[in-house]
Parts: sequence; structure tokens; C-alpha cells
Amino acid sequence: MKKWLWLRSKMRQTRKSKQFSKRSSRIPAWAVFFWLAQLRRWLRITWRDFVATLFLVTTRNVFKVENRNLEHFSYDSSSIIVFNHKRDLDIPLIVAELYVFKKPRRRRALRMMYCATRDDMHENGFISLYFPALDKRFRPLLARLRVGRIVKQLQSCPVKLPDEQTVSQLLQETKRIEGNLLLTEGVTAEWRAKLVGPEKVNQADLTLWDAILQAPLETLRQYATPRMFREPLATKIIKRHHQTVVSQLRHMSRVLDKGGTLMIAPEGQVTPDGHFGKMRAALTRVVQQTRANSKMLPLNITYDFMDTDRRPLATLIAGPEIIAIKNYGKSELPEVVRKHILALGCVTLSGLASRWLVEAASAGRQSIGYRELEAELWEETQRLKAAGLSLDKRLENWQDFEARLARFVAYAVTKGQIFSNTFDPQTLYAGTRLELDIPALLREDCYSPNDNPVRYCYNELIDLLEAHNLLEVAPAEAAPVILNLGEERARRRTAG
Repeated sequence: MKKWLWLRSKMRQTRKSKQFSKRSSRIPAWAVFFWLAQLRRWLRITWRDFVATLFLVTTRNVFKVENRNLEHFSYDSSSIIVFNHKRDLDIPLIVAELYVFKKPRRRRALRMMYCATRDDMHENGFISLYFPALDKRFRPLLARLRVGRIVKQLQSCPVKLPDEQTVSQLLQETKRIEGNLLLTEGVTAEWRAKLVGPEKVNQADLTLWDAILQAPLETLRQYATPRMFREPLATKIIKRHHQTVVSQLRHMSRVLDKGGTLMIAPEGQVTPDGHFGKMRAALTRVVQQTRANSKMLPLNITYDFMDTDRRPLATLIAGPEIIAIKNYGKSELPEVVRKHILALGCVTLSGLASRWLVEAASAGRQSIGYRELEAELWEETQRLKAAGLSLDKRLENWQDFEARLARFVAYAVTKGQIFSNTFDPQTLYAGTRLELDIPALLREDCYSPNDNPVRYCYNELIDLLEAHNLLEVAPAEAAPVILNLGEERARRRTAG
């Protein structure tokens, strides 16, 4: 409002000056530039409003989102928002929820909100990795499409992981910087065979662009290092990547120095097995490099996806801000961040039932009655609630809990490799016996939530209990159990 009053007074002074008569209709040049700057600013803000709304509609159409304790979130200067990385839609979901929950009154606060994103998102062909159905017909078009220009308007801070880059990113980046090199000159024979096939390994006229168009999509999705290129190109790329990482970290530090808000996932990548992954050094370096006295807002997002509902529940919980994070040491800060994020986790039926199934399979139990399972999980839910953990609201009363367990069993029957017997989930009754698929339940390999959902949810719950110090490890290498929560159940089994 002050700018408009100043502009009006300035226009009046100009009309009264000797340079312009009262009858003159000419507009000063500085006024034109002023209005153009205001128009550009309005268009950028309108674009961000549109993108935030698009993110909100998309994520709400995929998940049922539940927010808790978002009153801890503010647009205070030099704040860092940290969260656990579970899905590719984490960042759109969190950005939309925070923006809609507390839309900034001052536009400067919105302009100073930045988000650390994947570096390969700013390369050509990134979108082709997420639409395999369109790959065969539209590979040439998708390989030229660059969504980084659109994401850049959201003030994203790209972060490069030198040890985890897709083959598509390495090829596109090298082609953009070094030019469309010949494959025989730039790529090793081993990778040429993977990209274009063994029969074309020594074909002299093939280029990097040909490899991008002809390589199988599974190969382009693989992670590789610059060593896929021949020397001295590989060493040159490694040095350039190191310089890029240093520049990116310096840019994020300047964001905090200017009073901006930075949102970052400390793990750096999506967790494959449900455990909180190893934290990258990027967060610690940014905190050490910045001159601002930063504070940190921890967020935890939990997906209750072992459900037959079309939209699984996603619970977003915010915790109190951690102040004076620069006072923590280099080795101390990662553990503080990890514990605060994990302690905000939500107890879901997917985690409770998965933990029970894994422990039952480890104990050699072959089957259990449905009503017995229902009673034991309900008892454990009440004990965890008494211990002060956050629970899924659908587990607070018996009717909702019973309906949620029925959907979990239906999901287990549909997914397979959980129960060995087949039955109709719609006709569950007290005498229904659930036969456990012990070899599948004891499999520890987990590469994605859908690959081994029981182990994935089991690992999530174990991390949550460890953060609250509710785990104890038996001396005989037994499976971890909840402290003081499984004693009554073990006593009943022994007595019965």
C-alpha cells in the first residue's frame, strides 16, 4: 500500500513540474519500468499460487492427508525444515500442506522459501523415467523435455549426489556440456553394450544422443558413476561434479544468510526399506557455512499404505522447533535430527500388524485365529497409546479399529506372500484361521514398499520405538521386543 501511495504522490509532483505541462498525457519512463516490475512480480506470485494448488489437488487425490501440530510452522527467517523421505511425492505434499495451512501475509516470506530437490530434475528427459507407458512412442519428445525450467520458478535448490546419479542424467548432462560425443570416444565398451546392445558396441557413428534414444528404460534408470565414461573424460566429469556440489551448498547457505526458509530431506534419497537412511553431509555443511543463527523444524510423514482403500492415509506431524542448531557438533547434529524426526512418527495398523507377523514367524507360529489377532493388536495399541506415542485416529475406538484390521487382512490376501491359506476377506469370523507364510515373512530383503510391505512397515515401527527408547534387545540375539509391552502376552501363552 505504501508503494502505491508513493507512486501517486510521485506522479502528482511530476505533473506539477516544469518538464510536463498539465495537459501532457505522457507517462515517465521510470513509471513504465515500475509497472512492468510489479506485473512480473504479480505473475510469479500467481504462478506459485497455481503450482501450490496443483500440488494440493494432486496429493489429495492420491492420499488422505492428515496434518498435526502444524502450528509449530512459521515463516521465521533462517529456518530449516527437515523431513523423512518416503515417497517421490513427499515434497509436493509437504509444500502444498504448509502453503495452504499458513499462507504468508507478506509476499517476501513466500519469495524466501526454497526447497532442495534432485539435481537430475533439472536435466532433459527426467520426466520420461516416471512415465514408462509413454516411453516407446514418445521417447524422442520426452528426452528433449526439460521440467527444470518450471521447477526453477519455485526456487528449488538442486542438490547433486555424485555417487548416486542415473545413467540418463549422466548422458544428458555430458551431452549438454561436452557436446554430442561419439560413443566409442566417450563411453566404455561395457556401458556401450548395456546402452545400445552388444551388436553395436563398435559402431563408429553412434553418439550420446543415439544412446539416450535407444537404451532400455531400465538401463537409463540405473545408478552409475562418471566412471562409465572413458578417460580423461571421466576425471574431468568427477572434478566438475565436485565443484558443482560445493557451489550448490554455498548457494543454500546464502539462502539462510538472507533470512530465507530452506526445506531439505537429510537422507538425500527415498528410503528403500522403511528405515531412516544414512544422513548426507549436506545438511551439516550448510549449517556450518551459514552465518545466520538458524533453527530447525522437524517433520515426519507416515504412509499407512497396507490398505484396500483407493487413497491410503498420509499423516504429517510437525514437532517443536530446534533452536541454536549451530551449537551442535559435526557428529552430534545428525543424531539430533534423526531422533527428532523419528520421534514424531505415527503408529499405524500397518506397522503394528507387520511387527506382529514378523515376530510370530520368528517364533515359529504357523497360524492364529482372527479374533485372537484382533485382541492382541488392540491390546498393544492401547499400551502404545499409554506410552505417549502418536496413534492413527482410526485406532482410537474399537469400531474403527475393527474395520481397519479387516481392510489390512484383505490387503494381505490380495498382496500375497503374507498368508499361505486362501479365504474370502468379506466373510471373516471368530473361527477364521490365518496361516502364516513363514519364509516370505522372514525375508529381510526390501527394495521398495510394494516389494516387501511387511518388512517395510516393520522397520518403520522399530525406528519409532527406538526413538522413544521402548526397545530392548535380548542377549541371545532374539528379535527386539517392546519393553514391558509383550510380557503379559507371553505369560498368557505359557499359562495356556
